[in-house]
Amino acid sequence: MSVRQTYSVQETCELLGRSLQLLDWVVARVPTDWHHRDPGTQIRGLRGDDRSVAVHIAHLVVYEADLANPVLRELAHGRDGSAVAKSGSMSWRVPKFIELSKTPLPKLVELLHEARSRQIEIVESFDEKTFNLPMTALWSTGDGTRLESPG
Repeated sequence: MSVRQTYSVQETCELLGRSLQLLDWVVARVPTDWHHRDPGTQIRGLRGDDRSVAVHIAHLVVYEADLANPVLRELAHGRDGSAVAKSGSMSWRVPKFIELSKTPLPKLVELLHEARSRQIEIVESFDEKTFNLPMTALWSTGDGTRLESPG
């Protein structure tokens, strides 16, 4: 089976770092009274999205710490990730990130930095071929039969 390289380990790590820097920039500009506020219909473009800034950041923390990082670690060892995650869906993690969202926003950002740093370390451990090899159904949004690469 030939593997068509789609993702670069180095570029992925750079993008993970830069996206976190961008998030830092955005969060630094969010008024403090918005951190835990339900935006409701007050923010144009977010109709139907009742999640506060803290909920969005908590969601990222839980996704990276509880799903992406453990699965990536398994993939780096040649396994499919199913031993560490029952599903790629975040729905069963909702109560955890809702509870975590009560944390002060600066602490949530700190937790995201920690999780992202671990993610970058894990991604750096891949060689280019393995990073692009379809290995897990946990990234797929389909029926679980489509394998996706770590990248």
